[in-house]
Amino acid sequence: MHFYTFRRILRKLRQSDIRMVLGLGLIFSLMVLIFAWVLSSYEKGVTFYDGLWTAYITLTTIGYGDVSAVTPQGRWVTVLTSMLGIGCFGVLTGVIMERAMQRRMKKMKGEGKYLGNGHLIIVNVPSYAETTELLKELDHSPDFKDIPRVLVASYLPNQDKEIPHFLAKRIDAFILGLPSALETLQRANAAESKACVLTSSAVDPAMDDTNTLTAGLIEKYWSQVVTVMTCSRAETLNNLST
Repeated sequence: MHFYTFRRILRKLRQSDIRMVLGLGLIFSLMVLIFAWVLSSYEKGVTFYDGLWTAYITLTTIGYGDVSAVTPQGRWVTVLTSMLGIGCFGVLTGVIMERAMQRRMKKMKGEGKYLGNGHLIIVNVPSYAETTELLKELDHSPDFKDIPRVLVASYLPNQDKEIPHFLAKRIDAFILGLPSALETLQRANAAESKACVLTSSAVDPAMDDTNTLTAGLIEKYWSQVVTVMTCSRAETLNNLST
């Protein structure tokens, strides 16, 4: 388990934006320490902790002015720290914000994958109203009201490209892909899920066929997962019973 976590950390560190954030964070920290050391060494009555405080308010452009440099060394390091640090701090916050936006867009478009466990997988979105009603019912279920919810669907109603905000805030992840495909279920981390609910629609009877295949895959690879399936056709029940 620890080895798997270590490998995940290594994979994250290979990503260019993660390396950039770590690099900028290191540069930012070094500038703060150097600034604090110079001020505490050359400015009268300024401690190292005062230097850290002054470095922070200088780099973040707050600038209270309660501590200011008087000596040439202190003024030079203040100028250099301001010029380099403010730019570094701006880039650092920009990269973090961009990363957060990318994560949000991936969730809205269903392009990511779920890494949690003990969750409930909900397959298909027959309509936003039906799915919302199901989520409301789960909110009152003692067994499922507190566990994470992952929504899996091959398409959204009205041919939407993104999941609506009112639905996104009620779930923990959205996976866009064919539910009966093993790769899609792996992205939803079905192996570590608690249960799976497969919903259907009378308007789209083909959902029954997809649900049958999906339930078969889950039973084959992850038999410990509790599976609940709704059907819109009577013959689907006959097929399942045989």
